[in-house]
Amino acid sequence: MVSILPESRIRLQMRVLALDGGGIRGIVSLLILKEIEQILDKPIQDLFDYCIGTSTGAIIASGLTVTDNENYLYTTNDLIHLFEDNYRSIFPQDGNVSASSWFFSKYQNDGLEQILYKFFKNKTLDNCKKTILLTAYDVSNNQPFYFTNNKRIEVGCMDDYFGQTTIKDACLASAAAPTYFPTKVFQRGNNESIHLVDGGIFMNSPSLPALLDLLVNKPNTSVKILSIGTGYGQFSVKGTEPKNWGKIPWMWQQRIFKLMMDGSKSHAHIFSSKILKNDFFRIDPVLNSNHLAMDKFSNLTMKSWQSSVHQVFGSIGFKERILNFYKEK
Repeated sequence: MVSILPESRIRLQMRVLALDGGGIRGIVSLLILKEIEQILDKPIQDLFDYCIGTSTGAIIASGLTVTDNENYLYTTNDLIHLFEDNYRSIFPQDGNVSASSWFFSKYQNDGLEQILYKFFKNKTLDNCKKTILLTAYDVSNNQPFYFTNNKRIEVGCMDDYFGQTTIKDACLASAAAPTYFPTKVFQRGNNESIHLVDGGIFMNSPSLPALLDLLVNKPNTSVKILSIGTGYGQFSVKGTEPKNWGKIPWMWQQRIFKLMMDGSKSHAHIFSSKILKNDFFRIDPVLNSNHLAMDKFSNLTMKSWQSSVHQVFGSIGFKERILNFYKEK
């Protein structure tokens, strides 16, 4: 593991699980975690000390760490069913969203809020057994915003403690993807009301905030990060075609949005891997182009995602890489 102190002075090791945003494709992340559990014959909760999540990753992070009387409430299978059984309530396909979504959010968050309450009730971030950090973006003050149960975080904008915030409210903020859901109005301790949106605005793959927190606040800590994606499409813009594109070509099929999201993820992976080297492990399968939507799901989609994940884990040497990554040094 990477440390900024000599080996002889290392007193603590921190294993971080970083979970991307991606809407209903959070199921892909959970399928990956299931494969890791099977390889190591351990529940995923035994394989990390610190969990950071964005958007759907925030929901998964909360689901994996929330407890009742110190017992974890949910398994990876439980969380797969959370999405699989409730996606119609979260993303209702009523056929009337296309025209109105030019002016209003495509969905209301009532369905998502009901599902979050069903699973988490009024439990707060303090009910999460591991250190948890959930990303959002404060559009009222144009800055990143973090929910955490860790009182010592004091890096950049991470200067508030929100352990008493309900998991439901924190996840509603982290998952408030612009154009998909309304903003989450959040009341800060100083009675300031702010509008929060999806943390994917600045960090859809959130390994860096956790790494920064640990390197600054626990400088004698060795860090290992497992970064889990929600799958991606092989999208790019090539040749001379885009040279003089205007608004419509760039917005067509959300091209600019996809490029911005991919750019944010690439930035996080490059910096994390440069700092941590072999102690940073990224798993993010290529998905079939017909099953990339963040708000569409079917049995065919599930089979396609399962096939994509199995292809990754079935590749030569991949299981050995997992075993080596978690091998004690």
